[in-house]
Amino acid sequence: MDGALKLQEFSELTDEIWNILSECVGGEATREKVAAVYALKENTLFGVVLEKKCVGVVGVQFCDEAMEILHIAIKKELRKKGIGSLVLDMLLARSESKKFTAETDGDSVGFYLKNGFASEGFISRWGNIRYKVQKQF
Repeated sequence: MDGALKLQEFSELTDEIWNILSECVGGEATREKVAAVYALKENTLFGVVLEKKCVGVVGVQFCDEAMEILHIAIKKELRKKGIGSLVLDMLLARSESKKFTAETDGDSVGFYLKNGFASEGFISRWGNIRYKVQKQF
C-alpha cells in the first residue's frame, strides 16, 4: 500500500481536507480556528493521498529540536490499516529533527504507543485527560 501513498502539501484548508479533519478534532475547534493554525508559516498541512484520492490529513510544525504533530486523521473506513503508521515514517523522512511530539486524547493514544511513543497523561484546562506523547530517533 505504501508505494502509492504520498503526502501532498496544501496551502489552505480545502473542503476535502476539512471534511476528513473535522471527524477528529473536537471541542472548540472550528474550521476558522484550524485554518488560522495553518496560516502560520511554521505549520504545514498535508493531504495523505492514496491512488490519487485524499484519504487523510496530517498537520505538523517543523522546528530544530522536535517536529510536533498538530493533527493526524485518516478517513474512518481506512483506519487501522497501517496508513497512519506509514504517514509517521514519511514525516520522519522529511524532518531534520530526531524527535516527534504530539498532544492527544484517550481515543488516539494507543496509535502513538503502538508506534513507539512514550506518553504522559495530564488534566487539560477543560478538566479532561490528555496525553503528551514523544518519540526520539
